[in-house]
Amino acid sequence: MATVSGNFTATGQSATLDVVALGEELTVSLSSFGTATIRLERERAPYSGAWQVIRSDTADYSYTFRQDRKNERYRFNCVAYTSGTIAYSVADGVLELTQITDPNTGALLAHYDEDGFVVDGEFDGIEMGTFTQPLMPWQEDMLERVCNAVGNGIGEEILEE
Repeated sequence: MATVSGNFTATGQSATLDVVALGEELTVSLSSFGTATIRLERERAPYSGAWQVIRSDTADYSYTFRQDRKNERYRFNCVAYTSGTIAYSVADGVLELTQITDPNTGALLAHYDEDGFVVDGEFDGIEMGTFTQPLMPWQEDMLERVCNAVGNGIGEEILEE
């Protein structure tokens, strides 16, 4: 989870929050409003320098939304300032992989629960792709267990060796 936060006491832009994964939940807030106009902006294409306004506010607010594209960048832009100290914050959530479903049928194939990783069905193949960012330890664990299930062809409980 990453957060960009600070205060405006003049016009200017905040630091930028980079959100890589698709579908992450973002929490945005402005508080202790003085007299100013603050915009939440999203960069049209990563590192393009072209920003689009998502919303513009002159009062306190807090809301949550889910991003709809990969590799998005967000910032606040104080475009008009008269008085006060305006606190801002934008934070992304933790995107967790909790289950694997068949893309064609929607059938549950595997999931995490209080017992750990559980394989619910049979895998008859696995699609390979390229990861564009380092894996977290729990992601490496899940991939290793899925590959073991596919390699062993068991479709049931996976035992540690």
